[in-house]
Amino acid sequence: MIYIIDDKKIRQKDNGWPFEKIQKFNNILAPIYNANELTDDIRNDIFSGSNVILFHESFFDNPENKHRKDIDKIRQNLIEYASKKKTILVFFSGSIGNRVVNENIAYLPTNILYSNLEVFIDSIIKGNFNINNLVFGDNFRREETLLIKQKIWEILYDLTEIPKKNIEFNALVLKLNLDINTIFDLKTLKSIIKEI
Repeated sequence: MIYIIDDKKIRQKDNGWPFEKIQKFNNILAPIYNANELTDDIRNDIFSGSNVILFHESFFDNPENKHRKDIDKIRQNLIEYASKKKTILVFFSGSIGNRVVNENIAYLPTNILYSNLEVFIDSIIKGNFNINNLVFGDNFRREETLLIKQKIWEILYDLTEIPKKNIEFNALVLKLNLDINTIFDLKTLKSIIKEI
């Protein structure tokens, strides 16, 4: 089951997920709009099995959802649980600018989450359970490659030579299956990256 913990129905509607669409997927998608819905039974369901937790970062910031525990502590507990159980946990918010995946935990802008949610649901139904379908969409390999290329371009922006001793740069180049040791000048590297 995918548990989507988001206190704003209007946010869902504005991102293409009105209540009717959410109901269409009620066999796999369970929305939670306020803290009162997080009963002991629901919490037990959420934290059992191979569920997916989609959590809007400001859920407990809403005065109606205030919790006796510190909000940061709740988030940390979620992260620790997801890490331990290998549960997919996705934090989403309008304040998150980039897509980040760290194994089974991801951080996404709200619009990306909702634009890729149906693709993700379809992938689960088809048995292709992959967090990248939620983070990057249908063509996640292409999207992932584009983000890697963008990071490489940002590193190369002001440079006049290849930064072969830069660990982050080398890791990104390896993700594109390039051997940096066979490329001797910046112009050639830029040309190769542009063609990928």
